[in-house]
Amino acid sequence: MRPLKHVPTAVEAAFRALQFEKRETLTLSRLSDPEWRQVLDYCDRMHLTLALARDRSEFPGWVRARMEQAVSSNAARFERMKAVYCQAEDRLAQAGIEFLVLKGFTHVPRFVSDVRLRVQYDIDLFCPRDSVVQARDELIRLGYEPLHGFDQFPIDHLPALIRKTGWEWTGDFFDPEIPPRFELHYQFWDSSTERLELKGVDQFWKRRVVRDLEGMRFPTLDSVDALGYAALHALRHLLRGDLRTGHVYEVASFLYGASGDEKFWRDWRALHDESLRTLECLVFALAADWFSCALNPAVQRQIAGLPSGVKQWIAERGTAPIEATFRPNKHELWLHLSLLQSRRDRAAVIRRRLFPLRMPGQVDAVHVPDDRMTLRRRALQQARYLRYVASRFTHHAGVLIPTLWNGVRWWWRSSIETTSFR
Repeated sequence: MRPLKHVPTAVEAAFRALQFEKRETLTLSRLSDPEWRQVLDYCDRMHLTLALARDRSEFPGWVRARMEQAVSSNAARFERMKAVYCQAEDRLAQAGIEFLVLKGFTHVPRFVSDVRLRVQYDIDLFCPRDSVVQARDELIRLGYEPLHGFDQFPIDHLPALIRKTGWEWTGDFFDPEIPPRFELHYQFWDSSTERLELKGVDQFWKRRVVRDLEGMRFPTLDSVDALGYAALHALRHLLRGDLRTGHVYEVASFLYGASGDEKFWRDWRALHDESLRTLECLVFALAADWFSCALNPAVQRQIAGLPSGVKQWIAERGTAPIEATFRPNKHELWLHLSLLQSRRDRAAVIRRRLFPLRMPGQVDAVHVPDDRMTLRRRALQQARYLRYVASRFTHHAGVLIPTLWNGVRWWWRSSIETTSFR
């Protein structure tokens, strides 16, 4: 793993402990209590705490206790998630609605060994466009409500469905009482927003399989497509500047376990079009870079054939998404532009990323019923919303000039290197 710029030493030590090869935990075990709190805060937000907990026997007592509580609470959350899913599955089956489950518990065992060691807040279901609204209506009949304020956002699913149980955020990422919510997807990739056309992703639905886990029976993606979708999901968040490193860690875990599975990679090459494999391998390259996972030779060859601009970005800016938590940046914009061919597409992406015009959706008290929203509570909700909007405005304004300057340097270097090869 290469050094991380602008990242606290303690957090970098956590990354070294999460490597699949050449893992090093000594530095992490010697951290001070304030450094450990910094690590845990980062890992909680990035969905890495449960992965880090595999080595908890080496950590200070209070850290072990906190991690064990997180594991225990997450196990309780899974039981709740399981009950919620089974209720919804029964309802959709009675209505004759076909669907498949994305991510979440379907990632066991190839992305994560135990369902209780994966944080899951949403249940993501895919339905064809002609039945997704009917599926939404059936879940509304179960007491779910659409989360307002996200209707105009560029996403590949309907607004999330929640139950207004009265729960409010306490700062505990593993709170067993966090209400599960549903996201109903109607496409596997949002090409209209990302401006990147992919061939063959519609075949994911036709290749779906049925699996069993922990007493549940559910339709989901074929393993080759599951890896492809996980990579696309991570890439989407990367290009939009809100990637959680835990997404990439799970991809690295799959790659590490499948590195010697020649049949899997033959199927991968046969089933996934070149356009899809290119984007997948971009994420695979980051996974190998961040978490030192072995790669099958077929993947190595595909990475070697990535566009020169993409390889240059990975070499020079590949750790920028990790560093953005501590020093905000939008370096992923230049990666995105390196993948695009037309000026029109590039202009659309630049406009959306540098000058976002949509107001954020709700950020507070979304699970509180209207009849419990007192005047004082509404005032607090509005104050928190305005504070959040101000923070987002400050973020975008603060990174605008550095982003433009880095863009000028990026394209200048790229043009020089291109000229030198002529």
